[in-house]
Amino acid sequence: MIKNNNKPTLKEWKKLYELAIKFEKLAPWNWMYDVDVFGVMDPETKTIGYCSVMGNNKEFYGLGIYPGAEGFESLDILARGEVPDDVNERMHTQKCLMMAYDKRDFITKEDMEIIKKIDVRFDNRNFWPTFLDYSPGYHPWPISGKDAGFLTTVVEQAIDVVLDYKDKKEDLMFYIPAKFAVKVPEEKNKKLIWHYEYLAPEKYIKNDKIPVLNEADEVLAYNIKKEIEMDYELVWELDFFRMQKPVKNSNGDTRPYYPYTLLIVEKISGVVITVELSDQSDAKVAVFRKAFLGAIKKFNILPK
Repeated sequence: MIKNNNKPTLKEWKKLYELAIKFEKLAPWNWMYDVDVFGVMDPETKTIGYCSVMGNNKEFYGLGIYPGAEGFESLDILARGEVPDDVNERMHTQKCLMMAYDKRDFITKEDMEIIKKIDVRFDNRNFWPTFLDYSPGYHPWPISGKDAGFLTTVVEQAIDVVLDYKDKKEDLMFYIPAKFAVKVPEEKNKKLIWHYEYLAPEKYIKNDKIPVLNEADEVLAYNIKKEIEMDYELVWELDFFRMQKPVKNSNGDTRPYYPYTLLIVEKISGVVITVELSDQSDAKVAVFRKAFLGAIKKFNILPK
């Protein structure tokens, strides 16, 4: 579950918007591509934000910041072209904080209220900053106060990096297999001094193991095999996919999410046996077991 109750203060918003204006005026997409990835290490958490400058194709302008091992994994998947070129599929893959620029007409009412309160001005009507959190399975959402602090640190350093890249590209971004230039902080005389190191991203370990059956499920499975006969001509087909529209949970979490939909269909007739939705925990296996066992008990039949 993702909570986002801690909102940035007006002071934090003002700093972020001022940095976004400075970044836009530099227009680093004129000399950088989205594959020119670099990192900035957070002084407190040591989390590395992997940065990708977007806009060289003149379609979408911004800075994508992919935090930690999971963030880099999602960036790497996109870079390798393993995600279909579809907005919904990309959204369910990305783990990033996005500082993007959009037309004035597309700025939300909530963002406009913040912009008026902090009294910032934008010269270009087509380059108004927006800040969003993209997390797999969840609807894009306003950043939290914690995100704002991380973003501020990364964008401050990213401004220096893109200028260094412009002036000495060959020295900064020379190729080292599986390593990236990372701005790393070091405290000296109670001040942070930043320098470059070439670091390999930490490998993201995703838990893909199928959870074991608990005792109650084992008893249920045993009883099903003992009491219900198998129909050797009956075949059920199953598939799961993300819903196209988000839903909200009733437990107080206001951020919409995209549940998995699980379908069980009888192969010959095409009759839908059952439909189940996952919650935001992304527990596909649990949903599958619940739907499958529920269908068997309901129809009192075990498919081949």
